[in-house]
Parts: sequence; C-alpha cells; structure tokens
Amino acid sequence: MRTDLDDHLTNLPAHAPRGVWGAVMLAIGDHDAIDWSATEETIARLCASGVDGIYSNGTACEFHCQTEPEFDRLCGLVAGTAGRAHLPFQIGISQSIRASRARG
Repeated sequence: MRTDLDDHLTNLPAHAPRGVWGAVMLAIGDHDAIDWSATEETIARLCASGVDGIYSNGTACEFHCQTEPEFDRLCGLVAGTAGRAHLPFQIGISQSIRASRARG
C-alpha cells in the first residue's frame, strides 16, 4: 500500500462541494404524475434537516422520465427553496433532453 498518496479532499478547490448533501426525491402521486405539493414539502424538509447542500436529478430522481416543463419546475423549486434556506444546491442531468420529451 502506498503511503505517499494525498487525501483526495486536499486537492479540491476551496469552493468545491463538501459535507453531506441530500438527494431530492420526486413524490409521485396518482396516475404516475409528480405530486408537486409533496415534492415541495420534501425539499423544504431536506433543507431544514441539517445537510450541507441538496441536489436534484441525480441518478435517483427519474430525470429521464421528466418532461422539459417538469424539469424546469423542479429546478425552480430546488433553487428557490435552497436559496431561501441559504444552502448550496446542484441540479444534475443524467439523460438527454430528447429522451425526456418522448413521454410528453
């Protein structure tokens, strides 16, 4: 085992995300539609939970199933709620936008 390897965190820029980040999970209601009220509540509770930041549309957020308007609305909810809580946030994409339009 090499002992001269640097800790990977020491090589990150000062502004890089650190700590524990919470994943925004979509609440899905009847007829496989996003329950926006429950999703907004989930985001607010996540922001209040003590995490260091939040992120949406990682591999667990069904990005590939969202229409473009749903993606835009979710991004607005995440940005607005995290902003009011003074938390950093990231919005990810893990699929092409063309695939998300296929459902709509």
